Amino acid sequence: MKHLKGSLLAFTICGALFHSIDAEVKAEPPELCGTTSTATDAFQWEQIKIIHKEFTEKKPEQKVAYPQLSGLPNAGVQQRINALLREKAAYQAEADSRPLISYANEYRVTLQSGPILNILYKNYAFTGGAHGMPHQTSLLLDLTDGNRYALKDLFQPGADYQQKISQIIKQQDKDHQLDTFQPFVKIDPDESFYLTPDSLVIFFPPYKYTPYYFGFPEFKIPYRQLSGILKADSKVWKQVLKRPKRSPNPSQ
Repeated sequence: MKHLKGSLLAFTICGALFHSIDAEVKAEPPELCGTTSTATDAFQWEQIKIIHKEFTEKKPEQKVAYPQLSGLPNAGVQQRINALLREKAAYQAEADSRPLISYANEYRVTLQSGPILNILYKNYAFTGGAHGMPHQTSLLLDLTDGNRYALKDLFQPGADYQQKISQIIKQQDKDHQLDTFQPFVKIDPDESFYLTPDSLVIFFPPYKYTPYYFGFPEFKIPYRQLSGILKADSKVWKQVLKRPKRSPNPSQ
């Protein structure tokens, strides 16, 4: 198991290994916004459970943690979401990858607001060489229908969210870390992100703008700085912006 132990150590040094969560975590009690006759809108989302799962393998060495949901009002949606959560936690080999030697994956809940759930995966894959590669994947999900939100879905049609977010990032990047390899100009339309109770967080993978040892540079953008371009009628913002700001895991 020496490779896996080495991978987990490197994973920890990079800041990519999360503290393990309890085997079963109850959802935060929501405050439903408005009234509706549909079953999903009337559903008490505090009834759902996030169940901690993990599997290990010896060849190649793997330790994979992932969440599974229980108690959703639609069994078919629950099945699809759980399949996606398992799939995204597993090792994703690239076309030119060398054989896998070891792999570790952890996760945390960054936002849980009614039927809106954001899971952040962090993993570390070692295929030989000087070091392995860390990866980070965010899943922003609607538990009523299984829809996964992209960054563009959070903003008004036609809004130049790339320019707005990029301006804020440049203001925060006072040391010009993102200019290490090339000048940072603007985020991609589908840039990686996750949500917290009060901020949109944009993150960049190693080597995109910064060296490996920088890990994943993150930029937290309070929602109030984006209020003019957010798609206010989307289910995400109806849930997130109309309830008390409460973290799903206060210890994080």
